[in-house]
Amino acid sequence: ESMNEIYMQEVKDGKPAGKSPAEMWKLPPGSLAAAELSIIAAARLVVMNSAIDKRHERICLLLPCIFQSAYKLRCGLFAYAKSTAIMYDVKLASFDKTGRTDGLMQFIEQKCSDLCPVLSACNNSARMVIQTDRALEEVVLRRKWKADMQQWLLGLNCE
Repeated sequence: ESMNEIYMQEVKDGKPAGKSPAEMWKLPPGSLAAAELSIIAAARLVVMNSAIDKRHERICLLLPCIFQSAYKLRCGLFAYAKSTAIMYDVKLASFDKTGRTDGLMQFIEQKCSDLCPVLSACNNSARMVIQTDRALEEVVLRRKWKADMQQWLLGLNCE
């Protein structure tokens, strides 16, 4: 979210304010790999800690941070993809043949495929943490998370 505010310029009249993609977003290739690996590592830390008989309660407190980080990273990637579509005058609805979604995920798969591994890492990391412990799964899914995060977590559990 903060990366979105720092690196993305304002959109005026539906068009980006910048003249070129470099002025609008800065997304170095190494940052995608770093984001993917760091979200996986954070989730594994919490999962491995919960698998040990003698848990470190302080590490378990990181659980909401893992979900929040994965969710925010996911939102930032979606914002980047939407911005890219706007910049190139792409109609997202044309990417969804079913008419059930806005076409953003299909656009990402076809035109921004470098984002797919990071989105997958976000989903898999959250799913890994949820499924670690049955009791934990119920607590996570009953808790009221902000905005669309609750819907995302419930969707991960149903897949």
